Amino acid sequence: MRRAASGGVPFNNIASEYNLVEKVNALRGLMDTYSIMYPQIQGIDFRREAARLDAPVYILEAKHELSARRDLAIEWFDNLQAPHKRLFMFDNAGHAVAFEQFEEFQKLMVETVLPETYPGR
Repeated sequence: MRRAASGGVPFNNIASEYNLVEKVNALRGLMDTYSIMYPQIQGIDFRREAARLDAPVYILEAKHELSARRDLAIEWFDNLQAPHKRLFMFDNAGHAVAFEQFEEFQKLMVETVLPETYPGR
């Protein structure tokens, strides 16, 4: 599995460098995310409330992501006004592009995003 090859595991909380307390705290953080943060952001519609951004926007989408997530993100991106925006579709990924396609992700960050956002570096 690509995620295993990248050193990641589901939820990235069982990494070998984590001690037991850190693993427990990572799980607690996930539970807080689901129970506290998600209800607060559930009603936000980026298509309405973030239709214009004054920063470059890079969307990394996965062909095998749930269509409800992917389609909304693409719809938002298509209508987004931003000084610079790019959408990258990863054919061999699902929900976690950075872990499932880690070589391509790293190359994209170094060879595309970094030079486009910090010219001359």
